[in-house]
Amino acid sequence: MGQNIIKIFYIKTKIQMKAATRAPGFTRKALRGLVVGVFLLSTLLGPVTPLIQTQARYLETRLAPGQMLEARQGYTSTVLTSGSYKGFVLVIGGTNGTIPLSSAELYNPKTGLFTTLPSQMQVPRVNHAMVPLNDGTGRLLIVGGRTSSSSLTNTMEIYDPSDNTFKTRNGALALPALATAREYHTVNTYNNPINPGSNIVLIAAGSNGTSLMNTAERFDVANNVMLSAPANAMTTARAKHAAYTYANAGTNGQVLFLGGTSNVAAAAPIALTSSEFYDVNTNSFQSASIAGAGGSIQAEGRLDFTHVNIDVTGSDPRVLITGGQKNATQLSNTAVIIENVGSYSASAPSGAVKTMSTSRKGASAIVANQDSLIGNFTAYIFGGQDLNGNALYSYEQFDIASGTFGSVSGDILTTNRAGATLHKLPRVIANGATTSNNQIVIIGGRNEENPILRDVELFDTQVFQPTPGNMIFNRSDFEAVEITDNQAGGSHYNNYGKVLILGGRKTNADSILLSEARFEVELYDPVTNTFEDLCTSGRNITTGRCNTPSKDLQDARYGMSTTTLADGRVVIMGGGASNVALSTVEIFNPQTSSFTKISGSTGALTARAWHTAIQLSSNEIMVHGGTAGKTNDVISVAPSCATTRHYRYNGMSQPQVY
Repeated sequence: MGQNIIKIFYIKTKIQMKAATRAPGFTRKALRGLVVGVFLLSTLLGPVTPLIQTQARYLETRLAPGQMLEARQGYTSTVLTSGSYKGFVLVIGGTNGTIPLSSAELYNPKTGLFTTLPSQMQVPRVNHAMVPLNDGTGRLLIVGGRTSSSSLTNTMEIYDPSDNTFKTRNGALALPALATAREYHTVNTYNNPINPGSNIVLIAAGSNGTSLMNTAERFDVANNVMLSAPANAMTTARAKHAAYTYANAGTNGQVLFLGGTSNVAAAAPIALTSSEFYDVNTNSFQSASIAGAGGSIQAEGRLDFTHVNIDVTGSDPRVLITGGQKNATQLSNTAVIIENVGSYSASAPSGAVKTMSTSRKGASAIVANQDSLIGNFTAYIFGGQDLNGNALYSYEQFDIASGTFGSVSGDILTTNRAGATLHKLPRVIANGATTSNNQIVIIGGRNEENPILRDVELFDTQVFQPTPGNMIFNRSDFEAVEITDNQAGGSHYNNYGKVLILGGRKTNADSILLSEARFEVELYDPVTNTFEDLCTSGRNITTGRCNTPSKDLQDARYGMSTTTLADGRVVIMGGGASNVALSTVEIFNPQTSSFTKISGSTGALTARAWHTAIQLSSNEIMVHGGTAGKTNDVISVAPSCATTRHYRYNGMSQPQVY
């Protein structure tokens, strides 16, 4: 009789776009979720003692606060491993669509913002290659590329993180030049068999601007000299291919070259199904006879395929190849795994689901821990294009341990994109600062609306991630709304990307839910995983109201509905307070971070709570149902510089019995 039966409710707020009325041409905002309260609701006998907690759950991606400062494609990027910008993502060169760039910028995982690196490359470059020198310094070697519409370069330079500059010298010596200027080439490092512990960089294939190349060059980093060319040419001229170093293959290691195209500039490029390897010991190329998978690693023929190393032990690569274009009328969703155990072999994934749920080309892939569990590694495949060239919002998961594509897939990206670059963000960056994240950063790319994307989004690999602290105010039956950008004006507000937590029901000293509503508003910052009171001027000790009244809800309420207008303003409608339904409407202005009550809106709102709201046009919202039954209201607010792009926000409670 005295034992409590407890129900735990997760209050989930989904930010959803009403897809049926989305105007064509507008970028889709992906679904997101935020679990922001756990409370105990009921008991068989007597009051319960609620356990109020706050936790954030990243169900989908979200845009980072900042964008790349320059539009760029054909760039290179990497996470810096040393120096004052350790843990930052360095983005180098590329083209803005008109000219190649010599500039570089840094993405700060702590703030989500980009800054320009003061130092620039010595020459502008696009379609160049970059590789870490792996000499313990964190230096990066940048090789070749295109410098103008008519010129390629045979020069190299080094990014030095010790002083954050680009240099044409390797220590005291001037860097040598390549024998041939090239673009769309690959660079790989391997251990020097004559001088173990030092590295040699293999620069292979690509295009000289007129035709594809089957030549390779070698750079001895320690001695700063170009070594003799390999004993023979590559078996196939290729570009836009994949290349992986197998340190344990052969006697002293090998570099495996996979696929690519045999005509970069052609309107209908031809996919290569061949593979070959460079043998370090013999300094020569050999055709790779890869057993399995139809006799070649790409028996179908794949243009613009996706590849990623899924080996997580630190030994030789196991390369997952998936997707790509098979022919003029068909994309691929199949996958093959390439590995070397004495010899190269190709096999289909070993798990129950061997193919992606969606055929795609031009997708991007990365391996990361899921849920921060040791050994629970997943290959994430984001975006890409369909057969018509339309960029995708969807993603796939490949579970490495079981060798199977997961059931979790579908639309996830905030911006549909292909050809993005991906990086796993570190938890500790420069000067010991922590980022408190387990995130993948997705940078740039392209889609049918914008051939060069600047925006950046974040995907959290943890299925459930606790925040460092609790909400400031205990509450239930509240609304959580993301502060979006100004779609019409193209600007970002100060609190862009943060989540407004509005109203809700209070609890008493024993944490029992009351009918009294909250007016306090707080912000959840998904970059820092922290909560802050919107009121920064202090609160009245008696009433609890903010000393700046516009920083609180003008009417305390719970069970309300919210809708975000195209200019970023949030309309808050109805709800309840002390068991009485409300008919009032107020607006949150993200530009001033303040609330204003609407007194003269056209179309009276029937007092109602627990209802829904759907935006009908740029300034009209239909409010339906709730405690007012089957009735509808249409509210007109002051017109914004609006488009018909809009979102629908609903809160819902889902009980789970523990």
